[in-house]
Amino acid sequence: MRTRHRRSRLLALSACVLGVLGAGAAGIASAQTTHHRPAAVAGTAPALGPATKATTGATGEASRARRPHWPRPTKPSSAPPSTPPVDPPTTPPADPPSSPSDPTTPPADAVIDQVLAHINAARTAAGVSTLTLSPELTNASVAHNALMVGGCGLSHQCPGEAGLGDRFTAAGVVWRSAGENIGQGNAANNQAAIVAAANGLTDLMLAEVPPNDGHRRNLLNPGFSRVGLAVTRGGDGRVWFTQDFVN
Repeated sequence: MRTRHRRSRLLALSACVLGVLGAGAAGIASAQTTHHRPAAVAGTAPALGPATKATTGATGEASRARRPHWPRPTKPSSAPPSTPPVDPPTTPPADPPSSPSDPTTPPADAVIDQVLAHINAARTAAGVSTLTLSPELTNASVAHNALMVGGCGLSHQCPGEAGLGDRFTAAGVVWRSAGENIGQGNAANNQAAIVAAANGLTDLMLAEVPPNDGHRRNLLNPGFSRVGLAVTRGGDGRVWFTQDFVN
């Protein structure tokens, strides 16, 4: 009689970092590249996507990515208006809307606060300065997380999505080097369980050993000072986690 053997659980690891090399140099450095099979249902073992680190040169697209884009001003038209000017209304204007919150301050999120504190505790223990949460970078993380939840699975670049550096630049992030960690776990539908799942993924990354320690090196990289974080629980109970880092 044949006996079924339980397949050993696979853990996919990878690391991505963007850094300045010599002029004209460009490429992608990956600590480890393996094929990842996304979990089909909740309750499966946690998995880490490839920890990615991208490198870019000091010229060409890379240098443009590090500079904020300023739109070119348009010339005023000399043609006369097609319609006569309208007299201002005689009724008083409505009350102006309340001023939006400071865009440089990320929204309060208890999950993200606890996840960031967990990461920074590990950096402090390793003698590395703590990371500051970047709202722009977090927006990029949230957008990428949504694609992974939507069916892309654990990947640093989903179909139709821009590459790592281009995503950060499009979100308004000015950077010289960058990296990303992704992971997927499982949790019940409550805040404590979701935080535990995300922090458990961080602990898996921190437990890596050389040479397959791309996630750990991203987390403890002293050159990174800002981070973007996204934690999303899908309807099937899977928790998706994106960590984005820049200098």
